Amino acid sequence: MSFQCRLSKLPAAFLVVAALLSSAEAQAVGRVDRPGVYSLGGWFQYGLVEGDSRYGLDFTNGPGYSLHFRYNIARHSALVFYFDNQRYNPVVEADSLADQLKLTNVHVGLRFFSIPSGDVMRYAEVTAGFYRPEIRFPRTQQSSIGEDFCFPGEGFLMHAGVGAEIFFTSSWAVEFGAHGYGFMGKGLCRGELPQGEKDLSLSGQVAIGIDYFLLR
Repeated sequence: MSFQCRLSKLPAAFLVVAALLSSAEAQAVGRVDRPGVYSLGGWFQYGLVEGDSRYGLDFTNGPGYSLHFRYNIARHSALVFYFDNQRYNPVVEADSLADQLKLTNVHVGLRFFSIPSGDVMRYAEVTAGFYRPEIRFPRTQQSSIGEDFCFPGEGFLMHAGVGAEIFFTSSWAVEFGAHGYGFMGKGLCRGELPQGEKDLSLSGQVAIGIDYFLLR
């Protein structure tokens, strides 16, 4: 098939996509943003960590993923539960011999929706919970506790985020978001002595994922 022939078919393809989006809008709006609707979703994320704790001083950025469950309690608000797994790579210039930081987070809070605009539903959310850190060392380098990994104590986290869900059917939506986290704790393992570390680290993340709404 020639390039000109393929090009001539583009307007028809755009019309099909537009029709699908308009159908999704008519079916989704008014159904997903009402009490009693719940959804399951997940996303991939990439984040940066900063601060004066060990996490911010010794680590920089890395990928992760998040799974979440949401239950609408009112027209414009929902309970949301998160399970996150985030990894950060070491700072090259840091004196630390650590190879990777992994944070496992569990947190819960509220998501607030704006009035739906077309097939797009925007949101802002706040949550709080706990995180479990794990610091890994290269196989050839043991930590101060004599192992190739260590577990600083669990800590409290706070989270806030904004984003948008774009519906492509009545039950499925693509989600884009930007999220910020605050982690309490110095990040020191058992047997390690403080060297001026503080108790707060901040992380910013961008995310893209998908949500499935169980409609009734």
